[in-house]
Amino acid sequence: MRHKSSKSSRIYTVITTKCTETGGFVGCIPNFPGAYSQEETLEELNFNMKEVISMLNNDESPVLIDKNQYVDEQTFASI
Repeated sequence: MRHKSSKSSRIYTVITTKCTETGGFVGCIPNFPGAYSQEETLEELNFNMKEVISMLNNDESPVLIDKNQYVDEQTFASI
């Protein structure tokens, strides 16, 4: 089933990181200051990020679309 809307669709990228100390998750939407959440589980984080997106869209219900593919993760240290 396709989601139909009278307004144009927007796609938001959520960057998710996992804290190695607590095991919790942090999600943020780049280029939107304050658009972030922190939760103990990935499921809770995804629920909260949908609410954040809903607020960005003036309370319209967001549709989660996963069109991204995980590529790589790098850790760098300054010397």
